[in-house]
Amino acid sequence: MYMPTVGANFASAIALGAFGYSHWGYVFFGAGFLSWMSLEATYLYHLRSSEPLHPEQRPLLGIQLAPAFVGSSAYLSCNGGQIDMVVLGLIGYGLLNLFFMVRLMTWVLRLGLSMSLWAFSFAMASMVNVGFRLSCAALDDSFPLLGHLFVILGTTVIALLIGETLLLVITSRKKKSRIA
Repeated sequence: MYMPTVGANFASAIALGAFGYSHWGYVFFGAGFLSWMSLEATYLYHLRSSEPLHPEQRPLLGIQLAPAFVGSSAYLSCNGGQIDMVVLGLIGYGLLNLFFMVRLMTWVLRLGLSMSLWAFSFAMASMVNVGFRLSCAALDDSFPLLGHLFVILGTTVIALLIGETLLLVITSRKKKSRIA
């Protein structure tokens, strides 16, 4: 549900900001942000009130991390990279979701590795971008540390996803060769 209205608008804002059309970028950021806010309550209500997700669908929860960090990247692209109250608020919400996700990881990984874990990649890539911006920001000493942690965590998770994918490809080829 997030990808067509939230993700597409945030990606457009990132591109427009990068090409110097920051005012248009803000238009797309606003469309993505308001779409996210309208979907978020419905999405969270569904997660809380419906049957628990089937174990094969649980890794897809990684997309829940994306809007806050991708939105931060979009906003930073439009405003010239300045860390302000909007970015810090988005980072705060991203951290809250990250803490929830860390708490749920054993539940999410109940069936082991799967390709659907790539749902985490959107958030992790943007987390690295935001981490670089925080590392260079002239804020108090704790924010560069948080930026470094974002870079390390995001890079590590993406590296693990690549390794997991290679492992799945190798094991599936071995299974195919045994069958043939």
